[in-house]
Amino acid sequence: MTTYELKIKNLTSPTFDGIRNIAIGQLHAQFAQQQIQKMHNKLKRGAVVIDQEELLWSYLLSFGKMHQAKIYEALNRIPNISDVVCDEYTIIDWGCGQGLATVCMFDFLHIKRVYNAPKKVIFIEPSEMAIKKAFLYTNLYDVDNIVLVNKSIDKVDVNDISTDTPIT
Repeated sequence: MTTYELKIKNLTSPTFDGIRNIAIGQLHAQFAQQQIQKMHNKLKRGAVVIDQEELLWSYLLSFGKMHQAKIYEALNRIPNISDVVCDEYTIIDWGCGQGLATVCMFDFLHIKRVYNAPKKVIFIEPSEMAIKKAFLYTNLYDVDNIVLVNKSIDKVDVNDISTDTPIT
């Protein structure tokens, strides 16, 4: 287990901000500002399949707050979200990267005092390294059934995303 993973697992109250702060701390502890800027440029606005851990950290630094804002804005537009997630539900997060949208959704629900965890989370992502981080982060939120589909979206078949919940 890496130092980063240990720090993540030791979060007593997991939040997106907590995860992001640990990633940023790792970046600043291990790299000079000029190197961090080069990593940001390698991300090509978030369009590359990431295969280096420090690039995952850089992604959180560069685009994390934007993801959080987009998810919160989208979820704020769902009237009575507590009614939507009151029963069993599944989350399918495609192109999930590190599972940031799912983590931000959990934080949003917590802020709204909605504590019903999903029955299942399905992550779809071509980057093996990123999807493993999605698993690590989501595990912090006590999700029992996390399915990793390490494929590009055009390779996904119906069996990869099957659910038995009334809401997906």
